[in-house]
Amino acid sequence: MKHEGRMPFLCVTCGKGFTTKNSLNCHEKTHAKIKGYVCKECNLGFSVASNLRAHQKKHHEGVRFYCSQCTRAFITKCSLERHELVHTGIKEFKCGSCKAAFYTNKELLKHQRYHQGLRLYKCDQCFKTFFEKHHLTIHIRVHTGERPYACKVSGCGKSFTESQKLSRHMKARHPIIL
Repeated sequence: MKHEGRMPFLCVTCGKGFTTKNSLNCHEKTHAKIKGYVCKECNLGFSVASNLRAHQKKHHEGVRFYCSQCTRAFITKCSLERHELVHTGIKEFKCGSCKAAFYTNKELLKHQRYHQGLRLYKCDQCFKTFFEKHHLTIHIRVHTGERPYACKVSGCGKSFTESQKLSRHMKARHPIIL
């Protein structure tokens, strides 16, 4: 079925199609808002084990390079070197269309997409477009109902689609705990 492009197993909540019943079952857990898989490093919750594993691999495994200026750690030396530019305060890459400046050429190129109107990332469900991939990732949670950032304060029960929204919630509702 995968090679034929058919997706006979449809989610009744959001309409997303899957090639296998097992894939549909895993997906449906994201709608249940039950985060049975919790990262032991940062307490972030996931409804599907494979999402937890991907998170751990991306954020916690293989960290070998530590910034001497702050607490950040990186998997590659290149990532560390790019980060260390932040501590210099020198933004060498300047936008020709506005006064914005950046630490890396990659950041400048990403910024220039806004001036050019290049929305490279499109939602497969509603076709809304985005300038940055992480904005699409956050948007997709509107369709899946996934809210991976949960407040850990006993009895609160709030969860959020973005880590920044959880941080804002903690500052506003639980400032003593911070």
